[in-house]
Amino acid sequence: MYKYIFAISFFVLSAFAVKAQVAETPEQSQSTDTLNYLNPKEYILGGVTITGAKNLDKDVLITISKLNKGDRITLPGEANAKVVKDMYSQGLFEDVQLNITKTNLDTIYLEIVVYRALACHQV
Repeated sequence: MYKYIFAISFFVLSAFAVKAQVAETPEQSQSTDTLNYLNPKEYILGGVTITGAKNLDKDVLITISKLNKGDRITLPGEANAKVVKDMYSQGLFEDVQLNITKTNLDTIYLEIVVYRALACHQV
């Protein structure tokens, strides 16, 4: 009888341990517009937002991305790969996404979604 109680309690407690190891991530943003990779288009950057960085200065992250309001960028192109590479090079993130939030004629608004890497003390 004690074997069954022990086995059941073991399985119940192990379910809590598995749930505790799931990392919290911001919800993935869905792009409202799609890009045609065969025909890149030049846009004027209307703005950049950062999501997913709870304890980091968003203005500093925008500076790291080197995206400035009013810049002319071609998408898809090297600009989006460079933004992701520059953000990864900081060593703070395990995932970086560049999403389009809105386009208005030749103006584009971008969102950088970052997923923080777990520090050693958080594991």
